[in-house]
Amino acid sequence: MRKVLIISTCKHRLSDEEFVRPLREIAESLGYLVEVRKFTEKVSPDSGKVIISGTALKDVDYLGKVENFEWVRAYEEGVLGICAGAHIISLVFGCGLRKGKIIGAREVDFKGVKRRAYFLTSMIPVLREGFEVLGSVGDVPAYFKVRGRNVYAALFYPEVLNRDLIIDFLEEDY
Repeated sequence: MRKVLIISTCKHRLSDEEFVRPLREIAESLGYLVEVRKFTEKVSPDSGKVIISGTALKDVDYLGKVENFEWVRAYEEGVLGICAGAHIISLVFGCGLRKGKIIGAREVDFKGVKRRAYFLTSMIPVLREGFEVLGSVGDVPAYFKVRGRNVYAALFYPEVLNRDLIIDFLEEDY
């Protein structure tokens, strides 16, 4: 059976209902066996795709546990980081974060195709060489990937307005 690991970046259990449950429902609707773990746990995924969830705007405890995500550097099966997960991916691969709020629905330019996406972030990744920007809001990298790797990051919440991006990520290579 196909597996997906969802890592919650939520400090509070109630936030999992908003940020993790929709991801679980999407994956389960596609027939995936879903395991959910917390950002505070050290995990070593051995197979299946991994989604690192987003969390509430002021919930930044995950930033103190970035070392728990070092495995992302070598993981081959595929990782998608959503908002907080995008911050984690950025930091694991040596990028910085700067302050910058984007809240609400915005137009994202996906290489010439405009799509609305829902944002809830107070930090913007400062990407370095080795990343490919797949979608942007002005000069903000809203959707990007590590070049040559199956590691993606969305600064927005695709489970809100762009579920097809999650489905495409999960179904890629299957």
